Amino acid sequence: MRLRPKFICGAVLGASMFITGCQSPALISAKLYLQEDQPEHAREQLLRAREEAPDNPEVHYLLGKVYGMEEDWKAMSESLERSLELSSRYAADITQVRRHFWTQQYNAGVTLATAPAPDYVMANQAFKAATTISPGEVAAWRNLGYTYYQLGEMDAAIQTYGVAVEHAPEDTATVASLATLCLQQSRYDLAAAALEQLVRLTPEDSEAWVNLGIVQQQLDKVEDAEYAYQRALALNPDLYTAHFGLGNLYWNQERYGDAAEHYGAAVDLHPAAPEARFNLAMTYLQQGEDRAALPLLEELTRQTPDNGAVWSHLSLIYARMDRLTDAQAAEARARELGH
Repeated sequence: MRLRPKFICGAVLGASMFITGCQSPALISAKLYLQEDQPEHAREQLLRAREEAPDNPEVHYLLGKVYGMEEDWKAMSESLERSLELSSRYAADITQVRRHFWTQQYNAGVTLATAPAPDYVMANQAFKAATTISPGEVAAWRNLGYTYYQLGEMDAAIQTYGVAVEHAPEDTATVASLATLCLQQSRYDLAAAALEQLVRLTPEDSEAWVNLGIVQQQLDKVEDAEYAYQRALALNPDLYTAHFGLGNLYWNQERYGDAAEHYGAAVDLHPAAPEARFNLAMTYLQQGEDRAALPLLEELTRQTPDNGAVWSHLSLIYARMDRLTDAQAAEARARELGH
């Protein structure tokens, strides 16, 4: 079979020479400069080559690599993306370049953030660079959000964790971090969305259900809050926070019997918690049960001796029981505390 001759761009100078193809002198010079580790000169030649051949994917790939060497991450990302738009020929090389520079910046951020004296400002910059280099890597977004949190930039932290969740919607650690942060900042709509996502991912997480109940209660979604608390208790009947949350929910609905049941359970589970004991006492008083409220309030005078409200209510109970001396002493203590 006879071979048909094919057109080859460039001259064959000798049998031992390689055929370079249709490469511009600027592109050839850029490659030589890169071999000699002179990125600045390589960039100049690549910019010239780009003017001559704007649709050459190799030029954009190499230009992106040079921008990475110069830590111009935005320009790097744009050049690499343009190369991929033109051709998939350099896709593997581009992935390798991104991974190299992403790892470099990410590790720098981790080192700065975990040092004995953390530098969160510089760590933030490193993680921000990593997200620009490779936007799909959730670890950099998550750590960027953490540095914003440490720097007190809560809106930026919430927004960044939100981006991380968009990139990895099934990453429970990231979703939980977003939910916790939104709850801390009283961003209840965002917290509810994150927690609903979290309980879908981890339906056996009783704490997530409790937090969802708290958020739904803040949003005045009473039925949803009750459902969330009950789900938490179905998973863990001894969960103090779920009982306390239900007690508050029922108190606000004037369902005092139900409130007393759950406040009582909370006191049994966590006797040292004055909040549940005080709320249980108030619930008994609302029901006219002075004798049930009395030992709770007397215990609170030992737990929280500077709580003027406790002494004031105790004074009223003593008075109704005709313990006038005790009533006067409790009233004096309440006034002393400014209540």
